[in-house]
Amino acid sequence: MNDFKDSPRYLSTYIDNELTKGFKGVDDATIEAKISLFISVFTCLHSRDIFLKDYQSRLKTRLLHGTLLSKSAENNILAKLKTECGINIVGNIYRMLVDIDESRTHLENF
Repeated sequence: MNDFKDSPRYLSTYIDNELTKGFKGVDDATIEAKISLFISVFTCLHSRDIFLKDYQSRLKTRLLHGTLLSKSAENNILAKLKTECGINIVGNIYRMLVDIDESRTHLENF
């Protein structure tokens, strides 16, 4: 029974693996299908806040180390999470992506 309390972290770890290694060389239809499955599992979680906190931490690492393979997949996941949880919950996570884009733009302009 103790494994159920860690299921949000397991899902977050799996998504992180897919976003850093698993989506390499995979077509968009397969990526979309996997993202839909992620969200289906997410809707069954009781501890969504634990998942979102862990997901945000892992996104931070992906962005800072540059290990994100598909920004469109990340945006797709966040859009679906926004539909499930609302913009207030996912807004901070989405803002991280926007901040990275803005900082790259400012760095290029500098």
